[in-house]
Amino acid sequence: MSNETISRSALVIDDEPEYLQWLAEYFETFGLRTQFATSLPDALRAIDSDHYRVVLVDLEVPAPGASAQLAKARDPVITKFPGIAAAIHALNKGYKASEVIVYSVHDDDAAGSELRKMDVPYVLKGRAEVLKGILRNLLNRPPRVRTTRKAPPVRPSKKPLSRRPLPRASYRKK
Repeated sequence: MSNETISRSALVIDDEPEYLQWLAEYFETFGLRTQFATSLPDALRAIDSDHYRVVLVDLEVPAPGASAQLAKARDPVITKFPGIAAAIHALNKGYKASEVIVYSVHDDDAAGSELRKMDVPYVLKGRAEVLKGILRNLLNRPPRVRTTRKAPPVRPSKKPLSRRPLPRASYRKK
């Protein structure tokens, strides 16, 4: 059995998926199925459970039950915009910044600044052509092959370390 997978799906994190049917149809043209997550907890579970070709995140996705986690965030921008927490989670799970795209109705300077630090694209809703251009650039590239098997833990060598001193020349001042 192969331990490598190429994703054939896209994750869209938005609390109003009924308005994004056009996006599901657009992903279909690239041979991708679309999975929707309508809250931050659902999004985190989806990111943990599967590999996606692209993760598209609404900046203001609802975060029911996750407010305690967000309150621990040191940055108030993350607390205000739970979508940033979803983007960070995806990056921490191994997604490239170009595979995570954040969009919003609001053009918020603080959110934009935070996303630029992470090198994650930030697109305003209502700019479908801009979003399609970013997606087209990503989806026209060959997909990354992801390894589904975790690397074995690193174990210390059973061979004892040598207690020989270093040669004098290696620590002599010049």
